[in-house]
Amino acid sequence: MRLASWCPQRTLAALALAGIFGAVLLPASLAAHDFPNEVRVRGFVKPEKEHLNFLVRLPLEMLLNINLPKRGPGYLDLERVDEGMTRAVGAVTRDFVLHENGARLVPDHAAMRISLPSEEAFGSYEQARAHIADPPLPPTTNVFWNQGYFDVHLRYPIASADSDFALDMRFGGGLGDRVKLIVDFLPADGGARTYQVHGGHGWLDLDPGWFAAAWTFTQLGFDHILDGIDHLLFLLCLVLPFGLRQFWTLVGIITSFTVAHSITLIAAATGFVPSGNCLRASSTSRARSPRLTSAAQGRSGSRPSNRTARSLTSCRRPKASRPSGVQPAASARAVLLKVRCALLRV
Repeated sequence: MRLASWCPQRTLAALALAGIFGAVLLPASLAAHDFPNEVRVRGFVKPEKEHLNFLVRLPLEMLLNINLPKRGPGYLDLERVDEGMTRAVGAVTRDFVLHENGARLVPDHAAMRISLPSEEAFGSYEQARAHIADPPLPPTTNVFWNQGYFDVHLRYPIASADSDFALDMRFGGGLGDRVKLIVDFLPADGGARTYQVHGGHGWLDLDPGWFAAAWTFTQLGFDHILDGIDHLLFLLCLVLPFGLRQFWTLVGIITSFTVAHSITLIAAATGFVPSGNCLRASSTSRARSPRLTSAAQGRSGSRPSNRTARSLTSCRRPKASRPSGVQPAASARAVLLKVRCALLRV
């Protein structure tokens, strides 16, 4: 009787929520179909005495609206590309706005060039700056309109290299979520800071205090959850079995999951978890365990300790033999049936 009363309500709720997800996510997937789902932008910000240097590398496909001159089957016409690159620099200064102590900075110098896809020149700040200062590509170079890079060096006058700097990203047209920026801030004290944010993040303090850093990570956490369909579907499946009378039970489950997930992430970031491939290590240890055991016996004259034996075999246990006549599909259906029954008892 409880199953008959439970299924229609939960089914209608699932269909309604699925309709909401489809209405929200489907238009976003159809918009800007001619633009890649993800574009990576690399940048460096470094203050030096009276100037702030901003080096950025953008894929050429981001300059679709600039309409750079082309020749042949779609190669850039490097002889007539200067005017288009000047307009592209203007677009960069509008999308990436730098601030000093809250005041907007205006560049007084700009250097730019078109680069081939094979020119991996943004591994470091020094390498990227030297590459942009190099002579441009020969006019006969074949660079397809969406298979290269646009490299820019912007220089801003500043009051002091010890000021508080911030980067404000203002991508419009629905491109903010598709652009992923990886930027290194190289302050005067020598401690580099690397940030990875999406183009719609907005204001980013490049040298924040502890409170601003915590607030930034909180925003990134919410963006990470809301941006992933797998996270939203997981929360949907977690919420559906519960009614309004079981609200606090649901809050406890979600809170415990959040705390456990945070603990694992903190442990991984601080190095408190073992590194390496456990399965690969286990297979290697199983293959070499007879020789290791015999070598240990030869050196000490006794059998290896239980702790050593456990360390060689603890990564992976042998699979239990499946009873005859039991098929994998039947086992999966049985597990799903047990899970469903458990949810109905809640």
